[in-house]
Amino acid sequence: MILVDLSKSVDVKGPDGATPYQRNLAAVSSLLAKVPAGSQVTIVGITDHSFAQPDILLSARVGTDAGFFNEKLSSARQVLVRAWRSRCRHLQHDFQHTDILGALLLAAQIFHRSQVGQNQLVIFSDMRQSSPQFSLDNLESVLLDDAFLKLENEELIPELNGVEVRVKGVDNVGKKVTQWKMLKRFWVRYFEKAGAVARIYSILTD
Repeated sequence: MILVDLSKSVDVKGPDGATPYQRNLAAVSSLLAKVPAGSQVTIVGITDHSFAQPDILLSARVGTDAGFFNEKLSSARQVLVRAWRSRCRHLQHDFQHTDILGALLLAAQIFHRSQVGQNQLVIFSDMRQSSPQFSLDNLESVLLDDAFLKLENEELIPELNGVEVRVKGVDNVGKKVTQWKMLKRFWVRYFEKAGAVARIYSILTD
């Protein structure tokens, strides 16, 4: 499963003239071009109401037969990439809030329904959770223990047992390095509590 941030916070141009949003979309294309045979691929948008109003951007299954020379797998990958690029041309990406927690709750339900052997979650986002229910805008002034007590009380930590998580494109536009590191500590702890295995948490998209 792939979660893609569609909020306004990732639509800020960098020194190269590209936005984190644009880099994330390109990275998703690169990822789809490498999916293994037998994969179930689901791409979900991170919006301001990710759980209440799910935005399933793409859902497809890759056949288990790769072909003698991997020709069937190669063809399936090309179809996926074309479908994704077509979908990208019509994406709304100016949501005022970033409901990452809602997207993770949704992801847990989709994983539970799929009943596959190995679940992998890739997130392309700045990871700046910002919603009326829970916000990380002032993480420096919030004690992590208090934050997690609130999350547990409001049942905002899903069951992601055994899911391998890779977080990419965590840009730091307009923020201090110390803020980026605090945000990383929060999410690493969050995924641990959810039972997931955090493999990567990086500012890079590739």
